[in-house]
Amino acid sequence: MGLFVVYLVMYLSSGGYPNARAGVGAVVPAAIYLVGAICLTVWRPSRALGSGLLLGLGVWLLIGGGPCIADLARTPGAA
Repeated sequence: MGLFVVYLVMYLSSGGYPNARAGVGAVVPAAIYLVGAICLTVWRPSRALGSGLLLGLGVWLLIGGGPCIADLARTPGAA
């Protein structure tokens, strides 16, 4: 949930996708989250936490990315 809130705040503060900063704002939080989750998964005492974070990222991509891909793939004039 926290990753979605960070993503949404960065997206809204950048002014939307016509702005180049919006693309960076969409990728940077997810990249930081992914690197942190991988590091926690590799480190033995926190392996369960890192695995849970990676699982959460997968769910976030499915839930958040599905409508986004559907919107991007929509054919012009088909509404």
